[in-house]
Amino acid sequence: MTSTPADELCTAAEQLRTLARAASTDGKGNPTAFWSIERSVVEGPDGRQRDISRLYGGFTDSGAPWPSLLRGGDGSGGRAPSPHMYTPHAAYIAAMHPAVGTALAAWLEQTVRAVEDDQTAIPVEALAVARAINQQEQP
Repeated sequence: MTSTPADELCTAAEQLRTLARAASTDGKGNPTAFWSIERSVVEGPDGRQRDISRLYGGFTDSGAPWPSLLRGGDGSGGRAPSPHMYTPHAAYIAAMHPAVGTALAAWLEQTVRAVEDDQTAIPVEALAVARAINQQEQP
């Protein structure tokens, strides 16, 4: 069976939704649909400053971030488990690799150019993607 470009788009959309649904909770069922990072600058063993971030899966009712989505790896070299993630979170991150981000950026820019050329409204779906990336509330 030969797939058409439309089939490829539908398959990708279905795969992305499946991965997003699986990654929207942690291993205990807590919601993690809106992820955030906490940046900090630390001094490495060589004395150089490093910009690092912790990835969190949403926020508690009090506004505090959930525990880090990356587990283990305390850096002690001891018995702590190596860094790891729940499989649904790792699978989603792997699917949304930088090439996906580049393709989404190109699609958003092309959408803006098409709207400017045709004087039509921005598609609701494109605006929803932009707002999700910009972490803005959806209408």
